[in-house]
Amino acid sequence: MSSKISIKKLAGRLQKGELSAFGEIYELYKDKLYGFSFKMLASEDLSKDIVQETFIKLWENRHKIDENKSLNAYLYTISKNLIKEQQRNYSKSYEMSSKILEDEQASLSSLDVLDSFNYLEIKEMEKKVVNVLTPQQKEVYMLSRYNHLSNQEIANNLGISINSVKTHLRLALKTLKLHIAPITDLLLLVMAILIAG
Repeated sequence: MSSKISIKKLAGRLQKGELSAFGEIYELYKDKLYGFSFKMLASEDLSKDIVQETFIKLWENRHKIDENKSLNAYLYTISKNLIKEQQRNYSKSYEMSSKILEDEQASLSSLDVLDSFNYLEIKEMEKKVVNVLTPQQKEVYMLSRYNHLSNQEIANNLGISINSVKTHLRLALKTLKLHIAPITDLLLLVMAILIAG
């Protein structure tokens, strides 16, 4: 059996929702997609996230797969679009974080950081950061943070798996921390205290 025929059959099985086919495709492409992502992003963590989100999208859109078209091209297109989105978000986040740091640098010091923030300022900064998340990460984060839905409720509302919800939340929080440091560390700490309270 040729490689093309084998992959075509895997695509057909995946379209029908076979988890075993998904696992085989994952094992077949995970390293290739990681290498492709790493060349573009030069980051192990971000490359792993791209691979994970690529396969999440593959599974969530399995019913749209055309087994007569190249699965290889489909996967690389998903990864390429996610990489471009990540690069755009990074650029926006870098510009925003630089502006935030410039605005706050004069008034913030290591001794009075907590005194310089009030609840409204924290909320405003959080909104700015959330706006540079990917659409899926933003939607999941907003449902969790502002609508106070559980992971299972979010999964039910969006028609995705609970593992997908957890992944989007993890990536959202990671983006917040990655691009707004050192202010983000304080922001997330205070947010966590507010949410817990």
